[in-house]
Amino acid sequence: MYGDLSQFKPRLLEKLWLPALENWGKMLGHSGKGKNLKILTLTSDRNYQEIIEFEKKGYTQRKYIIAWTYAHIKKLRLETEISPIKISGTARYESCVSMPTFDIRSEFPFDIINLDFCSQDPIDEKGRIEEEINSVEDTIRLQDANDLTKFVLLYTTLINSSSLDRLKVTQQSDKIHVSGWDGLNVSQFPTEISNPTEKTECIRVLMPQMGSKYQFDSATENLTIPTYEKSKFLIYSIAALYRRS
Repeated sequence: MYGDLSQFKPRLLEKLWLPALENWGKMLGHSGKGKNLKILTLTSDRNYQEIIEFEKKGYTQRKYIIAWTYAHIKKLRLETEISPIKISGTARYESCVSMPTFDIRSEFPFDIINLDFCSQDPIDEKGRIEEEINSVEDTIRLQDANDLTKFVLLYTTLINSSSLDRLKVTQQSDKIHVSGWDGLNVSQFPTEISNPTEKTECIRVLMPQMGSKYQFDSATENLTIPTYEKSKFLIYSIAALYRRS
């Protein structure tokens, strides 16, 4: 329905992902040589340019990258094209990251996590974006469980005509109790958010709060990419540096 969304990846890399890593790389211990950062990326079998760029810019080597895709045939195709990277996933990341049997649970933590859901051929159904957002928190929780003090998380999503149910997000988050945490607070937004600008603003507000729940301070940068003039969707990406002393 939306065509090949990976076509927007070059602009995401140029305008947000690579500049964010350049700004925050030294905080992760990257000095341009020596240390290889461990990376998890949701990628496309049609366009895995971020893997090439992360390696080209000296952030890592392929053996320190894990790529996730959602279908077995895509996994096989990637295995033939970008070896020796470990390819994981035969299901959607957002549907299994919270499960005890999550394929790569033992691989955590990561220095850089690229949750590019646009590379996973998003399903046009209600509840998609809420599940993605909750999976961002699940990912932060896995990082926290492994005592990581700082990491960069990139979250990229498709903003379409479906509304965003903020209560669904906060109620799912509340199922994971953290002592002293009062819950995510986005009550300034409508319960059902239909305006595209309000959707992206709600995500921008939620990202630091999800870090705060696990005692991470954060800094964020974001980017909105309009699509074709006649299309009723856009691409939204936010980069977050999470850190604590």
